Amino acid sequence: MYTTDRPPLKLRAYRRQGIAYEAAYALMNYAFTKIRLSKIIAVVHPKNIYQDYR
Repeated sequence: MYTTDRPPLKLRAYRRQGIAYEAAYALMNYAFTKIRLSKIIAVVHPKNIYQDYR
């Protein structure tokens, strides 16, 4: 597991802007069009659930 002595990043200001969606979309587009992958498998940790940050 990757560990670091640095404190956690303060990313609250970047939430709910679609940045992760845009990054994932770009990566999937690249994988399917340039690398010609036939599928992509994603794994999510069970504790990483959606939370409404409104």
